[in-house]
Amino acid sequence: GRWVAGEGRCPGPAPAGIPAGPGPPGCADPSTLAISGGDNYTGPAISTFFAGASMAEVLRRMGYVVSAFGNHEFDFGREQFLRNREAAGLLYLGANVKAEEPMKLPSFLVFERRGARIAVVGIATDTTLTTAMASRFQGVQFLPEEPALDKAIREAWAAKPDAVVAVAHECPDVLAPMLERHPEWHLAFFGGAHC
Repeated sequence: GRWVAGEGRCPGPAPAGIPAGPGPPGCADPSTLAISGGDNYTGPAISTFFAGASMAEVLRRMGYVVSAFGNHEFDFGREQFLRNREAAGLLYLGANVKAEEPMKLPSFLVFERRGARIAVVGIATDTTLTTAMASRFQGVQFLPEEPALDKAIREAWAAKPDAVVAVAHECPDVLAPMLERHPEWHLAFFGGAHC
């Protein structure tokens, strides 16, 4: 409510053709693109008690539409993650995450807000299997971040957006040198969450 009434923000829908829930009521002209850095369901006691279901409801209500894949997404098991993802209406990105359906994640998606096309690229930390319960990630691979990010950003720019942003479930001390090595990425924003 504060985002919409107090700050004039208005989260909007997912890209065309991708099912996702509606954002907060009263958003006739979406302007905000709500992005998460991952680990969406772990942490708060009430979310842990309800295996992430309460946080999924909050994410949907606030109009979050896209997230990086965090190393704690499977803390309540893969099936619960899929239920939470659906309940939240949240799209996950993972340029360096290789898996089969229903866990296959796109490298990037393009969103439109008030006539501007914004490509969002996402990656997961490539240390996921050493920082979470590896057995829960059977059949999921986490490739090195920088080459995957480089490829995904190039593909995102090929889609001819007005801007490209990246979200990573990774630490700033890993992301900052990566960004410095790649001025050709021309990112409008590069955010991370993990440390």
